[in-house]
Amino acid sequence: MLRKTARAADAIVVPTHAMADRLLKLAPQLERRKITHIPWGIPGRLLGNRRPGLRAPPPAAFGFCSQDA
Repeated sequence: MLRKTARAADAIVVPTHAMADRLLKLAPQLERRKITHIPWGIPGRLLGNRRPGLRAPPPAAFGFCSQDA
């Protein structure tokens, strides 16, 4: 199923180079040009770089509703 889907796809987006390598091992006939690396998420260097005293924004700032409301 993976090979058939990968072959039919115009492009495959992966978040890491390791995932692209793994995909090529699982579907070796896949054209490398179809694979596009687009990282997403918060880089680890930013997660550990919070200034002391800086509070996280309230959940409402992210568009979530509180269960209490």
